[in-house]
Amino acid sequence: MRESFIFTLLVVIVVVIYAWILYIGLKPAVANFKENQKNGQINYNTNEPIQYETIKENLDKYDEIPCTPCGIKVNGDLTNNSPILTPHNKLAYLRPNSSGEIVVPHGEWVKMRCGDAFSKPYTGQTLDAQCAGGKDFRINGEIVNFEHINCTTISMPTPMRTGSPCKGGTEWLDFGIKFGDSLLPTMRTCFDRLRQTTPYAIHTIDPASMNFKHGVKSKNTSSGDFFDDKNVDMFFERKRQIKTLTRIVGRVASTYITDKNYLSRGHVVAKADCVFSGQQKGTYHYVNMAPQWQSFNNGNWSCIEDGVRKFAHDHNTTLLCCTGTWCICTLPDVNNVQQEIYLKYDEQNDTRKVPVPKFFFRIVIDESTRRGIALVGVNNPYLTIEEVENGGYVIAEDVSHNINWINWERKNIEKGYCYACSVPNFVAIVKDLPLAMLETTGILGLEELPI
Repeated sequence: MRESFIFTLLVVIVVVIYAWILYIGLKPAVANFKENQKNGQINYNTNEPIQYETIKENLDKYDEIPCTPCGIKVNGDLTNNSPILTPHNKLAYLRPNSSGEIVVPHGEWVKMRCGDAFSKPYTGQTLDAQCAGGKDFRINGEIVNFEHINCTTISMPTPMRTGSPCKGGTEWLDFGIKFGDSLLPTMRTCFDRLRQTTPYAIHTIDPASMNFKHGVKSKNTSSGDFFDDKNVDMFFERKRQIKTLTRIVGRVASTYITDKNYLSRGHVVAKADCVFSGQQKGTYHYVNMAPQWQSFNNGNWSCIEDGVRKFAHDHNTTLLCCTGTWCICTLPDVNNVQQEIYLKYDEQNDTRKVPVPKFFFRIVIDESTRRGIALVGVNNPYLTIEEVENGGYVIAEDVSHNINWINWERKNIEKGYCYACSVPNFVAIVKDLPLAMLETTGILGLEELPI
């Protein structure tokens, strides 16, 4: 019993002595810690406290590292010869946001593309680029500002044959730019080789379409090898228009073809429906054009095009558009008999080509809701209201009185009498269309009337 007590006492004495030695050893460190309560951290390389000011200085250095996204403004940063930006793993245009800026997250890879080739020091059609912040991209290990990356020419889509037949025409043509075996598409047109015209074209309009590139100059219209006559331009010369219409109506047609009004090169897909310079210039092809009276082209039809773009922007939605022409415009001859109007007319050889359309139309369908509407314009400024409303020009029930998002004078004959109707009612009359693509669940954009 006595031996057990002595052993316990010795253990206690050893523990007390060890605790005292430990306290004496830690006392300077504790004192040092109290003097540096701002951070209480030790630099184990120097065994000295880390000062607060040192920490803040290091953090400030990290704040200076650029982690901002890349932003390329359509109007401000893009030139005609700027490259096309596409996702790294998809052949499609990178679209600007609703403010008109293409945004690439910091560190994300994209592909820059040129329809022809890059200007020096780069070569080929495609470059891999990583966003380094602002307008800087990392290419081949170097940081390059976007303004120094250019193509040798403007990257412009052109029509290409597909070999696939289209309803109402002879063949689908795809407007796009070739990259290897793949196509970067802009739109698709149904072309009728026999009548030398385009019944309709398919493309989309999204919120970015309102921020299209401004100031893109028009270009000489091309025809490729899609027309029998290589020089389609000559049919649009006003003196020739007067001669052609004079032969058709049997009297001098200078009352129809004037300095104010004439048959212009009306776009099917509007230039301003396309965001980028190359896309806009690609619309100047006769495959995408039809004769349109200038007062209508610059009047209510322009209002329809503007209204559709604004609708997509304001409702933050993507719209499928089927835009085209239907039937042939007529004018009364010397005997007051209505005659169909063509730009190429040779009675002796029975040649009638490049018809002047009776109607222009645009079917608009919201891709998310499948609600749609057909917007129709009468391409004849020489009618009367009575002739339009009682002469078979309004081909379906008019619902335009419930539309408030198009700034048109829809009953102004000179600007083009216009109206709207449901898609099912329209395609019940105009049947030569891709009907499966145009199925709808209701009418788009009608104003909600109070109950």
